[in-house]
Amino acid sequence: MKQFILSSILKLYANLLGLKRIFPWRKKTGGSVLLLPPARFGSLGDEAMMTAVIEYFKAKGADRVGFISYSLARNWENFNPTVTGINISCHSLSDSWKENFHLVTVASRYDKFYCLGADVMDGFYSETSSLRRLKYVSLAGKTGAEAAILGFSFNEKPAPKVIEAFRNLSSEIKLYSRDPVSHKRLIDYLQRSVGLVADLAFLLPPAENPGALSDILEWVKVQQENERILIGINANSQSFSNIDKESVDEIVKIYVDTLVEIYSKYHKCSFVLIPHDFRNISQQSSDIGLAKAIMKALPKEIQSECMQVPTPFSPGEIKSVCKHLDVVLTGRMHLCIACLSQGTPVGCITYQGKFQGLFEHIQLDGMLIAPEKASQPGHLSNFFIPLIQEREYNRQQIQKVIPKVKQLALANFR
Repeated sequence: MKQFILSSILKLYANLLGLKRIFPWRKKTGGSVLLLPPARFGSLGDEAMMTAVIEYFKAKGADRVGFISYSLARNWENFNPTVTGINISCHSLSDSWKENFHLVTVASRYDKFYCLGADVMDGFYSETSSLRRLKYVSLAGKTGAEAAILGFSFNEKPAPKVIEAFRNLSSEIKLYSRDPVSHKRLIDYLQRSVGLVADLAFLLPPAENPGALSDILEWVKVQQENERILIGINANSQSFSNIDKESVDEIVKIYVDTLVEIYSKYHKCSFVLIPHDFRNISQQSSDIGLAKAIMKALPKEIQSECMQVPTPFSPGEIKSVCKHLDVVLTGRMHLCIACLSQGTPVGCITYQGKFQGLFEHIQLDGMLIAPEKASQPGHLSNFFIPLIQEREYNRQQIQKVIPKVKQLALANFR
């Protein structure tokens, strides 16, 4: 009974705050946006999406862009976007009645409430987190804010309670799926309108001043002058769900064997090892830990042709490097997007069904390999070597479709 009473009061409070929006003396502004980040700070992909949205609204003349920091995103208060002239505010939220009332109060002060859906809306990582995010969107909508879930994917086995929560959302709350595969799944599950868009990270431009990565760019320039093939390598333990994440040696061996095989075929190649996630950096299975282990395990001859990208860096900075690479192998979807948006071909080790829909946008086949296959001896090199051979053709094809994909990314804001 207590839960029912509190829920009813909360909804009434949200509706009352929404009435303030129709008062004739309400101050008209250039627009204000409150963002709910996808996860805790440290993912370059999440930071790319956040920065892209902030810069978009800054360019549109928004007077305020704020973001929420809650239990799964508690470190976003340290977020320092490479933009100026807009107010970045933070609020610490957890799933309690007190904080739900606080969320409603804050959301009522903004014109728009955008949840950056990414890959955290289907309950795969945490059903509780997905449900909480859906509740926040619903509450913000009740205050009269223009509420939407931007650019998210949906796996083939979403949590049943999450599906129910989606179905209970107001039809006024806009949903935007970031790939055709997820789009079809959502329409089948929800039987409601869902916009088809592309990932927000496609909108982020490369950094004009690469800052921390200037030394890497100098090294890249030397390799290009020596007519070497520049190959980016990102190792991500999450890609190998069939391997125990603590079994770092096994994952490292897969990449080392692959690089040795590539080098035996292309002696004039150089490797750039690219971590693309700064979470859990003390763990050997983190992107940074894997990059260091791979470098150490490579034969000396190949080590001399390798560089590891120093961390930390911004998404825009890594894009400035990606556009100079010839081809990249990655298990991180947003590193894939960083490459594609610059016309750079990429081969991907898939996980959670996210990559298939992305490459439907790009209209290229043969760029994906399942982790089960990639972990078998020789299979990863057999997959990637043809992509090295076809890199110029693939680059031309990517450059043809990227303008359309970026227009689809802009459709998140229609």
